[in-house]
Amino acid sequence: MSHAILRVPDSSQPKLTYILKRLVPEARIENEKDCLLLNLPNGLSSEVELLASQRALSEDLPNLQGLFVPFFNEVCLEYLDQVDEGSISYLDEVAKKNQSIYKDCLFLLDKVDDETALTVQAYIECDKSPKLAGVRLYVHRNTVNYRVQRFLALTGLSLEGFGNCMFVYHLIEFRFRYVKKN
Repeated sequence: MSHAILRVPDSSQPKLTYILKRLVPEARIENEKDCLLLNLPNGLSSEVELLASQRALSEDLPNLQGLFVPFFNEVCLEYLDQVDEGSISYLDEVAKKNQSIYKDCLFLLDKVDDETALTVQAYIECDKSPKLAGVRLYVHRNTVNYRVQRFLALTGLSLEGFGNCMFVYHLIEFRFRYVKKN
């Protein structure tokens, strides 16, 4: 499941909600502060629908700001300010411009051991193939599956979609660099 956070002025929220229900009918939409939180059960196909409609959405709603995130948290709402008006971005795109996002999100990896984190990195590098990651790590593919599922359960992160995978990959990378320094 993928997640998105969209923000428009309060007066435009009903219009955005109406458009989203027609555009992505399977999405679960919730109001949170001045934002709409979307749970996208169809993951990547729903993300593609939103991205493909971005130009039309920004014409109708020029103040629209959107962010695809691998998890829902109050922290993510702060990063929405860093998205240009009229656009929808992935959290990883925003984090490339502001590395402190990775530091703010390190708490997500608190319960994850190094072996599991390295397995998830290899899994992402191998195009999410447990078999290829297993060959690379010299472990059985079921071991890779187990570690990836444990990672997802411990962190609540999503590996659905390229943008989410890149955020998780860079977050793990940042953890190893940050821990080394400190």
